[in-house]
Amino acid sequence: MDPISALSIVANVFGVITFARDAFVIASQIHSSASGSSDSIANLSISARQLRSSTDLLLDQRDAVLASSKNIDQELQQFTDASIHISNQISDLVRKVQGRNGSSSSWYAVQVTMRSLWNKETMEKLEAQLTSTRAGLQLYVSVSVSGKLDRLSMTMQDAMGLLDQRGKSLLETMLRGFEDIKHQGDIIIENQFRTETVSQLRHQELLAAVERVSVTHDFVQPQEYGRTDGMKLSTQQDLPPETIHMIQTAILMSLKFPTIDDREEMIHQAHKNTFQWVYCDPVTCEKPWDDLRKFLAEQSGVYWVTGKAGSGKSTLMKYIFYGEKTEGLLNSWSGGKRLIKASFYFYYKGSELQKSEIGVLRSLLYQVLDQDRDMIRLVFEERFWKLSASANKRATFTPTTMELKRAFQKLLGLCRSAKTHLFLTVDGLDEYNASTAEMGLLVDTLKALSDVPWIKILVSSRPWNVFEEHFSGCPRLRLHDLTHPDILRFARDKLCEHPRFSGLLAKGNPEAKALMNDVVTASSGVFLWVYLVIRSLLEGLTNGDTIADLQTRLLELPTDLEDLFRHMWDNIDKRYRAQASRLIQLVEAGTFDGAKLSLLGLSLAESKDVGYALDAPIIMGAVQDQETLSTTLSRLNGYPGIPTCNHLKS
Repeated sequence: MDPISALSIVANVFGVITFARDAFVIASQIHSSASGSSDSIANLSISARQLRSSTDLLLDQRDAVLASSKNIDQELQQFTDASIHISNQISDLVRKVQGRNGSSSSWYAVQVTMRSLWNKETMEKLEAQLTSTRAGLQLYVSVSVSGKLDRLSMTMQDAMGLLDQRGKSLLETMLRGFEDIKHQGDIIIENQFRTETVSQLRHQELLAAVERVSVTHDFVQPQEYGRTDGMKLSTQQDLPPETIHMIQTAILMSLKFPTIDDREEMIHQAHKNTFQWVYCDPVTCEKPWDDLRKFLAEQSGVYWVTGKAGSGKSTLMKYIFYGEKTEGLLNSWSGGKRLIKASFYFYYKGSELQKSEIGVLRSLLYQVLDQDRDMIRLVFEERFWKLSASANKRATFTPTTMELKRAFQKLLGLCRSAKTHLFLTVDGLDEYNASTAEMGLLVDTLKALSDVPWIKILVSSRPWNVFEEHFSGCPRLRLHDLTHPDILRFARDKLCEHPRFSGLLAKGNPEAKALMNDVVTASSGVFLWVYLVIRSLLEGLTNGDTIADLQTRLLELPTDLEDLFRHMWDNIDKRYRAQASRLIQLVEAGTFDGAKLSLLGLSLAESKDVGYALDAPIIMGAVQDQETLSTTLSRLNGYPGIPTCNHLKS
């Protein structure tokens, strides 16, 4: 089936699904609400009429395509039949409700009738059908139809040189039309993740774009300009392996960005023997979390790791991603098929690409395609063709958000046909630089992408309302409720690094044990709080504090993380606060937007003598260099309340 006819049907199927969704939402509200108004009944009737009209249009178009001796793709036929079936179910419900109650019935009477016709199981099943049909159609448009349009465009461009001026003009009109269709199709896919009202408007624009091209397409069929025996598409030519490798590298380098690995490298490895519980059976452990083992070994979809700020979410995500047990569980899930893993860590202090949607798409695509370079040719088919025809096959480009989303959808389709399973982790959704609504949309996008059996996604964020709402129904764990044993182990190991404390524990001192337990209890599951408090307690041990003194010190420390930072700042001697403030601001400026700041660079920036930094030799002497670094490091260590300096390179 040619892509123009396919897209024409697709646009109408999207219309049916959109109106069906509208009617379903209104019906669900009437079905489950404790009270309502006559407006909702009127809106249901309007939506039902719109749904019936769009369904009739789809039926007419399908019959017209079949009458013209064109075969409909089997996959598209399934989506068409599914949307008509859904439409009929909703239309039948509305018709029966209206038949039993009439136009003047009360809201309550309509609700009673609706509940007698539809139970909860029926509604959940219908909602699942709507979701799966919409997700499948999105994938079909991105992979099948878009690919056909790309290939048709390439065919026409190859044929361009064989045509007269009239033929060239016609083909140029069609090529512009194809780009318009692809653009409108991208908008349709984008807005299926957004509001249904916008989708209704956009699918009309797609229909208009298809209609414009159809006129030319019917007049000039590409096969009229068939290839001569010696003519081949550039994308189908037997390119030399070195050329293919060169083009693949250019596309990968267009996806990669300088700070792509920075955030992951900054995250500390999990403390020894911590987080091992995550692979245990929660029933056996009597802990309140959804079984992550089962998710990794058997399920698809999304698993949500949530927890307070500083509770160790990023450390846990890194621990799971690289864990040997994770690998074994995922191999059970993939059933011997190829497994590809990729991860992304949002970072609010990093570059724009470290905290944006386009950054996560580029990073994940880069990692997956770098592990299977053969897929590059099909995921970025048009880019591959253009580079193969270009004199500069190393030329890079800046992909757009929609191009990346389309590429991701193609990737999912290829993974299915190539029998490849994808495991993705996305850390720190709360550090995504976007509005609350956009955060919710990103969650919906991730859920839609994982709505196939060969992909699963592990995500983490703080327990904000937007995530509680959009991750509703997803398996999850609340990290700060589960880390009591880990924090106790961390506190004991760190405090025992001081000989005085390890000696007290060795003698079975009950006050020393009580101090550790008090630290764990006060932490409320926040690892960062424990890390900072332990530093304060170690300082006290060095100063000769007794256990009673340490208990007093602990009680003086605020349990809220922000309050603790304020307390640590207030404890800096006033004469040194200006210097501490200067250091903090230098570190912030030196690491802004993903920049890297070394300890030596900080020491030079801190120098009050501007000429010293300008006149210092490019390669400083080893002794002078070491003295400079030691002095700066001593100043940093003197201000334990400056957490931003942990990632500086020496």
